[in-house]
Amino acid sequence: MSNLIYAITAVIAFLSGAYKLSQARREHNVGQQFLAACIFGVGLATVLLSPLVLTAVSRIEPFPNFGRLLGHGVAVVAAFCMQGTLSYVLRPDAAAARRRIRQQLVVLVVVLLVMTGLFLLGDTRFTVQFVDAYGARPPIAAYTFLFTGYTGWSMIAIIRLVRFYHPHVAQGTLRIGLRAFGAGAVVGLGWVAWKCVIIVLKLSTGRPMPIEGPVAALLSAIMVMMMAVGTTLTLWAPALAAPVRWWRARRIDRRLDPLWTAVCTALPEIVLPQGDAPRGPLRRLEFATYRKVIEIRDAHLALRQHFDPAVPLRAAELAAADGLDERRTAVVVEAAVFAAAIAAKRDGRSYEAGAASTSPPADIAAETRWLGEVSRAFVSSPIVRAVAP
Repeated sequence: MSNLIYAITAVIAFLSGAYKLSQARREHNVGQQFLAACIFGVGLATVLLSPLVLTAVSRIEPFPNFGRLLGHGVAVVAAFCMQGTLSYVLRPDAAAARRRIRQQLVVLVVVLLVMTGLFLLGDTRFTVQFVDAYGARPPIAAYTFLFTGYTGWSMIAIIRLVRFYHPHVAQGTLRIGLRAFGAGAVVGLGWVAWKCVIIVLKLSTGRPMPIEGPVAALLSAIMVMMMAVGTTLTLWAPALAAPVRWWRARRIDRRLDPLWTAVCTALPEIVLPQGDAPRGPLRRLEFATYRKVIEIRDAHLALRQHFDPAVPLRAAELAAADGLDERRTAVVVEAAVFAAAIAAKRDGRSYEAGAASTSPPADIAAETRWLGEVSRAFVSSPIVRAVAP
């Protein structure tokens, strides 16, 4: 099972890293290139630290547990790449970012050298359950603290990155992805805490901790998956949400039909010429809905001379008597004005002072929802039938 978890985690990391790298190269964004390298590094470290690969490498490694040291080293380099991303984000000056990265590179080299020295001092023999077997030895305990500490520093860098970007990102897929990426870093800190707790327990009790490996693997898998979701959400979320968007668009479009059909029948000249529709069922549906909104508003302008000034007053009085709230009253009044104007045009009646009408919302989505409510009231409201029989 653990090998399967490692394999799935690695595949997810490689795929998300490839996507991020292609995006970074298109945008010529050095900070994003560091992020892609970080994700690739996590994927490679996951492969190297899987029980299957560790066992295979143990047959040819120059000293016991070299494969584990290599995997941890790759993970530390991945953490360094995260620091590189943070350097370019928080320091718009490229020269300052490069200076910061050079400083971080010195820290990286020192950490890798110290880790290697501590690892060799541990005098270990190969085992998959490395921490459980040797975590009570001071050199290995110090090695683990150093490795997890540097990794935790990288997780804190990710959280800082998310906090920096979050106020500047609009609501939607990008913000959700950013939160998922940050949540992955929080899980990563949980992995760091778990490793440190195990080492402390090993040092203080010396008891076997066979649960260490499975829990650590699960936490690292969750971390990588959440970060992968965060970095690739903008790629696959629109396709995943397309059926829901189509259903919602279809529902909104059908709500407009009664009012749209009525005004087009009364004023056939408002119907726009049929142009080339966009490709794809969702885009065609959204385009058709947008046309209906335009045609309804054109009809509203064309019917102004037929607006009876008394209709809004009568409709508002009846709405108040029924206890309707302010928005519902405005919807019913607007529907009544449309219905009365269509009837007046049919009968050849005009009015010098047109009826006051509700101003449409400035946002097209809000206006579409508004006209959908008006259309429903147009065919179902008893007040509309009473005012404009």
